Amino acid sequence: MSLAMYPARTGPGSVPLVTYAQYASADAIVTGSVLIFTGGEYALAGANPALIAGVALQAKDTAPGYAAANNPTPITGREQKIAISVADKNTTFWARFTNGSAVDIAGVLADIGVQYGITAYVGVWTVDKAKTAGDARVQIVGIDTQRGGVFFKWISDHLYGNT
Repeated sequence: MSLAMYPARTGPGSVPLVTYAQYASADAIVTGSVLIFTGGEYALAGANPALIAGVALQAKDTAPGYAAANNPTPITGREQKIAISVADKNTTFWARFTNGSAVDIAGVLADIGVQYGITAYVGVWTVDKAKTAGDARVQIVGIDTQRGGVFFKWISDHLYGNT
C-alpha cells in the first residue's frame, strides 16, 4: 500500500490550515496530490511546480452526493470541492522518500536540513532525493524510522502567496 503525502504536525497550540475549495474537474486528483492554484481553482501540479498551494486531503469526486451507495443517479446539490491542507511555513508534512524512481529509500541523518524536489510516481507524490538545487521544493526536517519516509517543510520561495 502506498502512503500518501499528508500534513504531519504543526507548532504547539496550532493545527494544520485546511480549506475546502473548488478543484479543476479534468485533473486526476487523489489523496496526497500536490496542488497549485490557477484560474480560481486548485489544480494538480506538474513537475517542479513554481508555487505550491497545498496537498489534497481527499480524491476528487468524493464530496457528498458523488458515488452515493446503491444509486447510479447523480445527486443534485453536489459540489466540485475537496479538503486541502494549505502549504505554509508552519506545517510539517510527511511523504515517502525516493531517489529518481518509485522505489522507497531510507532517509539518514545527513538528509536532515537538505533541500530536495518532489516527484509523482503513478500519482503518489514523494520527496525525491535525485532532485536538488533549482528543482528543490522542500527541506527535510526529520526522518520517520517507523514507517519510512521523511518529514519536511516547504521552501518559502515556492509557497503560493508565500504564506
